[in-house]
Amino acid sequence: MDQDEDEEDFDEEEEDSDEDLDHDELILGNTTDVIISLAKALGNQMIPFLQMLAPPLVEYLNEDHPRSDHTMVVGCLAEVFNVCPAAIPAMFEDYMNVLMKMCGTEDGGLNRNVAYGIGVLAKRSPLELFGNHTGTALTMTKTMWQNSEE
Repeated sequence: MDQDEDEEDFDEEEEDSDEDLDHDELILGNTTDVIISLAKALGNQMIPFLQMLAPPLVEYLNEDHPRSDHTMVVGCLAEVFNVCPAAIPAMFEDYMNVLMKMCGTEDGGLNRNVAYGIGVLAKRSPLELFGNHTGTALTMTKTMWQNSEE
């Protein structure tokens, strides 16, 4: 094989990888849209489905997945909690930990979804849950704001 053929093979593999990534992102985006729509339709009746769907969604928050996946999952969960606030008490600590982990990046979209998630928890959580995290939420918000100014 000569160098031109090696480069062509590499280019084809790179294109396939990009197409897989685009395809995976498209599927995740469509999936999160369906989950949000179901939550809006079901309200608090979404809880058993959320308990089933949350673990696989959270897997998209690990470092092996692109930042766009993190953005979609954080936003999806925030939207679900907004229309299904009865699910918050059971998942509050886990979601707050996700928000803390994801906050402060230089990604504006992710920071917006984290800020929205904080707002949903502040508005929809029982006071005894969120009240203990007010300082943390303010620190996270300040961190995101400072990162956006840099």
